[in-house]
Amino acid sequence: MIRLRPAHLALLIAALSVAGGWFAYAEDAKAPAPGTPAAAGAATTLQPTAVPAPGGDASATTAAPAAGDAAAAEAAPAEGAGGDEEEGPPKKPLISEKSEKNAQRIPVLLTIGEDKLVDLEFEANVSSANGVIEGNKTVATAQLVRVKGKPKQILFKPLKEGTTTVTVRDEQANVKVIFDLQVTSNDLARMLSELKDLLRDIEGIELRIVGKNIVIDGEVMTPSDYGRLLGVVEEPNSPYKEVVMNLVSFSPIALTALAKRIQ
Repeated sequence: MIRLRPAHLALLIAALSVAGGWFAYAEDAKAPAPGTPAAAGAATTLQPTAVPAPGGDASATTAAPAAGDAAAAEAAPAEGAGGDEEEGPPKKPLISEKSEKNAQRIPVLLTIGEDKLVDLEFEANVSSANGVIEGNKTVATAQLVRVKGKPKQILFKPLKEGTTTVTVRDEQANVKVIFDLQVTSNDLARMLSELKDLLRDIEGIELRIVGKNIVIDGEVMTPSDYGRLLGVVEEPNSPYKEVVMNLVSFSPIALTALAKRIQ
């Protein structure tokens, strides 16, 4: 056994103290400085510490998450929360104009004081109040007429100037026809008939009533036809001057032929 003298023992203790301080300094030098990426990474690699479960049972323990894992868990959204909602199937349109587009539209000119009877090529629906729908009943009314017990005709009764519609359904409740009614005064209808008779030899023009006017539209082929039209509707003493709207023009073909003649 080695026996140390007190002086030697004091020197040994001093030497060990110096060595321990040097080793502690070396370990501190190896550790990353606080706030650096290396230090942050080192913090996240801490091992979970066993934490006693609630209730005081020391045998049942749960692992406490490391500081970095806890921050990541707080930043991550809960599963199924937020985000874009899944789009369902496309919604079917709630309205359409299919019935009206499939129906036949027929313009009808009526004159106040003169009823008009129209034949139907189908049997109208009489079992429903919607078999015949009148638009503006103050302008004109419509009434179904039976032929050999079947509703095969409709009678229009004009009441005042204006426009309206009458919709007729068949026995299967399908919209079959829509009548576009235009009611005029006696004078306007008479003038239209007279103008059609006076201008019947002029090709390429069309006459119709629009509101309180008679519109003449189209293209004429010869200067003589255009001169005749002007003589009928635009002469100072013409009875049609105030009600006629003249939209007739020369045909481009006629203008080309006229230019060649002038040359």
